[in-house]
Amino acid sequence: MQVLVPGVQPCAASGAHSSSGAAPVQVKAQLDRSLPRVHGDPAQVEQVLLNLCLNASQAMAGGGTLTVRSFAEEQRVTVEVQDTGPGIPDDVRPHIFKP
Repeated sequence: MQVLVPGVQPCAASGAHSSSGAAPVQVKAQLDRSLPRVHGDPAQVEQVLLNLCLNASQAMAGGGTLTVRSFAEEQRVTVEVQDTGPGIPDDVRPHIFKP
């Protein structure tokens, strides 16, 4: 199945607000609308984007900016999700993919 990547509706639909009803999170979409379709499961792509957007929003307790970019690079389509939160503490990073 093919997926049209530029749609970032999951991030906008997430409400993009920080946890505990704190300051709002601004969502910025910097999307290349000329990207080709890519192969993948649309529901899974949407779920991944939604999870990234929700996690980023929750990490910005004082509000901030969530930026979603899409672009083509070396015959590859890339989607980046970036936030202005504090980041993952150095001591936690080695463990983030452990169950």
